[in-house]
Amino acid sequence: MAKKKPKYYVRPDGLHEAIRVINGKRVPFRGRSDAQVERKMIEYKAKIEQGPLFNEVGEPCKEQHFAKGKQKPMQHRKKTIITGV
Repeated sequence: MAKKKPKYYVRPDGLHEAIRVINGKRVPFRGRSDAQVERKMIEYKAKIEQGPLFNEVGEPCKEQHFAKGKQKPMQHRKKTIITGV
């Protein structure tokens, strides 16, 4: 039986490689087999669709809006009691 031709480029060091353009960036996927390369592409796509984690988004927002020294302490109004009503 003839050897199956690889689906992706095989580098001289034996790794299979696929380079895809995702969101305007070239993203290389490398693995020891075609199946491993495809699995990595599926995992990457799922990660992109999931979106960023809150920690990645929240920290810059926290630094921007709650910088030390920028916020004034809350001042509570005194409650006045109205009598004779």
